[in-house]
Amino acid sequence: IQDIADEFLIAAKAENMKVSANAGEVWIKSDPLLVRRILQNLVSNAIRHSEGGEVALKTIQESQQIRLVIKDTGKGIPHDQKQIMFDAFTKGEVSKSGLGLGLAIVRRLVDVLDISIDVASDKEKGTEFSFGPFACAQPVELQTLDTTQNSTYEAGRVLVVDDDRPTLEATAALLSSWGWEIEARDRMDDQVLDELKPLDLLIVDYDLGFGQTGLQIVTALRAKFGPVPALVITGSTTADTRQHILKQDCLLLHKPVRPVQLRSAIISLIG
Repeated sequence: IQDIADEFLIAAKAENMKVSANAGEVWIKSDPLLVRRILQNLVSNAIRHSEGGEVALKTIQESQQIRLVIKDTGKGIPHDQKQIMFDAFTKGEVSKSGLGLGLAIVRRLVDVLDISIDVASDKEKGTEFSFGPFACAQPVELQTLDTTQNSTYEAGRVLVVDDDRPTLEATAALLSSWGWEIEARDRMDDQVLDELKPLDLLIVDYDLGFGQTGLQIVTALRAKFGPVPALVITGSTTADTRQHILKQDCLLLHKPVRPVQLRSAIISLIG
C-alpha cells in the first residue's frame, strides 16, 4: 500500500492533494497484480475528482480477514450516482472528467477476485471505497525485480501525449528521472507538429479527448520522422482496439501503468 501512495505523490501534488498510507505489516492471500490494479484505479479516481484535500489508504482487519480502504476528502458522490458509477464511461456530476472507465475496470477485477466492493459517501464530506475480504497470510520472502539488470539503453528524446494533465506530468517526471529529454503535450496540432525536433520514442494515450486518437498522432509523427518506436496506452480492453494498435506496429499497455511496466516496455522497444 505504501508503494501505491508513493507512486501517486507527483500526480497528487499536481492536484494540490496529499496521499498517505497507514497499513502496517499486513499480508493477504490474493493475486498481487489484480489487487494493485484495483488500488491504482481507486487512488487515481480519487485524485482526479477530489479537487484538493487528501487521499488516505489503510487496512481494516476483522478476525483473520482484511479489507483495503481508500478514503478521500472530496465533494462526495450524489446518492443517485452510486448505483451506476461503476458502468464504463458513466459521467458523474461531481467530476471534472468523469467517473467512468477506471471504476468499470475495478468492478471487473473485483468480480474476478470474487470479493466485494463497498462505497460510503457524503456530499461535501468525501468518499470511502473498501474492498475485500481477503484471508490473512504469513509473510514470505520477496525478491525485488531489478529492471535495469542486464537491460540497458541510451535515453533520448521522448514525446508524451496525454490529455489528462496529472497523468502527463507524472509520466514526464518519471521519464525525466530515467534520463529522457521530455516533450510533454496534452494535445497535438499542426503547429506543434511543425515545431517538434526528431524523436527517439513516442508514448501516447489512445483515448484522447480532442477528436484524435493516439494512433493518428503516431501516424503523423512517423510520416515526419520515420519509424519511431511507439508505445500506446489505453484503458480499453476490447479485441478491436488491441488489434488496431498492434497492426500499426505499436506496443500496447493497459491502464493503469506501473513504472516497472513502463520501463520494461521501453526496454523491449529500444533496448
